[in-house]
Parts: sequence; C-alpha cells; structure tokens
Amino acid sequence: FINRGAATLLAGLLNADRGDWVAVTDMDVTLRDGPAPTVRRPDVVVARRRRGESLPPARLLADEVLFVAEVVSPSSVERDLVTKRREYSEAGIPAYLVVDLRAEPGALTLYEQVEADGGYVASPSGSTVTVIVAGRRIDIAVDDLLT
Repeated sequence: FINRGAATLLAGLLNADRGDWVAVTDMDVTLRDGPAPTVRRPDVVVARRRRGESLPPARLLADEVLFVAEVVSPSSVERDLVTKRREYSEAGIPAYLVVDLRAEPGALTLYEQVEADGGYVASPSGSTVTVIVAGRRIDIAVDDLLT
C-alpha cells in the first residue's frame, strides 16, 4: 500500500507543475522492440503529451519517455537498483528516480544520463531531490510521498 501510494503521490506532484507532459502510473514502456521485446511497467512514467490525444496510449516507446520512477519494495530491490537502471539507461530514458522507503527516513536517488556513453550518473541519495523535466525544476521530498 505504501509503495502504490508513494507512486500516486509522486505522479500528482509531477503533474501539479507540468508543461507539455503527463505523469502516469500503470503504463507499459517498450524498452527494446522486436520479436522478443523488453517491456517494463515503471511505478511512474513521465512522457510528452501527444498532440490531439487527451489520454496517453496503452504503451509508450522508450524514446517518448522523459522520466521514470520506481518505488523499491523488498521483492524488487535488485531488479529496481540494478536491472532496471541498466535497462532504462540503455533504452535512452533521460532520468530515473529510485524511491526507497524500506527504512526510516527513506531515500531518493536520481540517476541522469549525462555521460557520453549514455550511462547514468547518480546524485547522492537523500531525503530530497530536484528533478528537471523538460526544463522545469521540480523539488521532491520523501515526506511528500508518504501517505
């Protein structure tokens, strides 16, 4: 319940000051297409709105995604911290936020693609982080994500 609540609150926080994007939960993202596609469902996905569409499609392609976030749960630690970080980076998703509420007071770690090879660079983990989505700075605190 805490994880789903944190994801919903994060999407709401991102949407409160949005530009031409929308933050959603429960959205599939195709990271690699082909006969054996890689599809993930991040806890929060931020993508540009498509012209003429009031609702996002059922699935996004990785190159449409501006930002993803995962709320770590005990059953997804390695997948969220290692596997998905690598997959999102390789797919070209510009930023990945890891929300870890497993221990008090909680921690936020932002990974951004700033290296020439497309790899992520991590900001120091802490109770607050500033994300930049399409040029807009949005401050996020662990306290904002707790229900």
